[in-house]
Parts: sequence; C-alpha cells; structure tokens
Amino acid sequence: MSTFEVANAIEKGLQKAIPEVDILKVPIADGGEYTVDVLLNRLGGKFVFAPVIDCLCRPVKAKYGILSDGKTAIIEMTEVTGIKLVSKELLNPMKTTSYGAGLLIKHAIHQGMFQVNYRPWRKCYSGWRGRYASGPWSSSIES
Repeated sequence: MSTFEVANAIEKGLQKAIPEVDILKVPIADGGEYTVDVLLNRLGGKFVFAPVIDCLCRPVKAKYGILSDGKTAIIEMTEVTGIKLVSKELLNPMKTTSYGAGLLIKHAIHQGMFQVNYRPWRKCYSGWRGRYASGPWSSSIES
C-alpha cells in the first residue's frame, strides 16, 4: 500500500467516524519507497526516467525527481536496489550491487543537478531506506 493510499484510507475512516472532521492529508515517507513521490507532491517538480541497472544488473528504467527549483534532484535508492525488485529465490546480498543507484546519481549530475566544487548551491539528495544491495556506497560511487 502506498503512502497516498494509506493517507486516503485514514481520511475515509476518520470521515466515517467523525463526519464533521477537517482533514489535511500529508503523506509521508521514511527515505525508502515513495520518498520521491511524496516530496514532488509536496514541493512540486517533475519525474525523470533513466535507463540504468537494478541490483541484479538487469536493465531497468528508474525514476528520480527534480524539484521545481530546477536545482535539486531527489534520488530514491529503492528504484534500483529495492527488495521489492528481487524474488525470494534470488535474495542474496553477496550477489547484488548498488551500481545502478550511482548511475541514477550520475544521470542527475549530467542533467545539471550537481556540480562538484563549481556550484555548491546545487544539491542531489538520496534516500537509502528499504534498499537491498551490499555495500551501500561502494558500488554507487564506483559508477
């Protein structure tokens, strides 16, 4: 169930129990699944899709967000390293990689979201919770 579905279910339940209630829905995320969706929904921006690899080196098209300021990229690691991408039979952290997450970050950099030492006001954020790959930074940085 997505964070938006949870917020809608809570709203529906509260309205049923207390019909006169005023509700302000604010879906949340913890840095894992739906982090990009929540931040773009709240702060404005757009999704960008990039051809990368998942944690088992299979080609995937993964999304990240660019906030409406045009300078800030939000990278969600679970897009390429999420446990939801791996079947039970293939769960083996010794055979997975976070290289695809680095490719997402690299894509954002190439879109002008981050310029090391040249434009310190440009930012690139990354959510790590819920990922399934060994060495959280090692493979990402390698790419």
